[in-house]
Amino acid sequence: MTIHAAILAWWAADETLAGLLPAAKVYTGRVPTGVALPYASLSQPSGASGGRSSGSDYTNLAIRVQVWTETFAAGQAIADRIEQVLANRSTGLDEDSRIVDTTHDSTFSVQESDPETRVWQFVVQLTVARARPRVH
Repeated sequence: MTIHAAILAWWAADETLAGLLPAAKVYTGRVPTGVALPYASLSQPSGASGGRSSGSDYTNLAIRVQVWTETFAAGQAIADRIEQVLANRSTGLDEDSRIVDTTHDSTFSVQESDPETRVWQFVVQLTVARARPRVH
């Protein structure tokens, strides 16, 4: 399982978040043209930091969730629930790696300047700590 797949599984499993914005409307990569609001995208901005413990190598990865909605209130409700559902999580990814923690870093919002749409964009930024056994 990938980090994005784990996030989508957590999203789909939370009834409240899935009711606000179904996981099927959360895209990785490019969002298809013409998708109705609300929708979201997951991305992994470049850059990672790492560390080591006695038996594992750790990598901290930035994950960005961008949510587009028609109203501020809808976007705020979704962003708040994303923070609640995705922070402080852990899970196995495959035989050799696991997410050991997720941390909510920040949330901000902007209203798009296009006078015809005026949609709201909320950005929730997380750090995902991934551990892999150290190869000796």
